Amino acid sequence: MAGTATVEHTQRQYSGNRLAVVLQNVNTNEQIVQRPLLTADECMRLPPEDDLIFVAGHAPIYAKKIIYYQDPEFAARCAIAAPVETGRGKD
Repeated sequence: MAGTATVEHTQRQYSGNRLAVVLQNVNTNEQIVQRPLLTADECMRLPPEDDLIFVAGHAPIYAKKIIYYQDPEFAARCAIAAPVETGRGKD
């Protein structure tokens, strides 16, 4: 869902006499592979205060959640009293 990334993977193999100071053969294998930018496991390990927002046609957004009852601006908005009467149902 977040896309793929290209990563380079290098693998080295050593062979030769185990008792020698320097091993005689060293083989290096380099591969370019694709991996998901974000796996399901990595997504589940996000901190509770972080979030990912996906909007069609736009890049993913990594956001910090606002805990409304801890933020002074939003806590003040929560303190507004509810209206006593809505005005609905009156004729």
